[in-house]
Amino acid sequence: MTAPLMDRSGVFAGSIVLPSRGLWFVYAELRTGDTVAETWLPVRQDEASDIVARRSVYLPAGTGDRRAGEYLAGAGLLAVGVTLVGWAVIAVRHRQAAVHQVL
Repeated sequence: MTAPLMDRSGVFAGSIVLPSRGLWFVYAELRTGDTVAETWLPVRQDEASDIVARRSVYLPAGTGDRRAGEYLAGAGLLAVGVTLVGWAVIAVRHRQAAVHQVL
């Protein structure tokens, strides 16, 4: 289900019909140009129909100016992982060779 948010002087408002009673988490995505901000709003369906809440928004990972740094950090972690796996393979082969020499 989706519903638009309206900007009312920097305050966003919208409405959505939930399919059943209970606790729901409504996801909001705010866009301006290439920047996306997100937030989650807990809503209890069995309470009053109008809910007013102030929520912090966050920038999801991999967006904005942080993208290059995140790719570099990911590549570094991948390189460390590949190095550790390679080291483990060499260590096992070396150990097997030592055991065969003894036998």
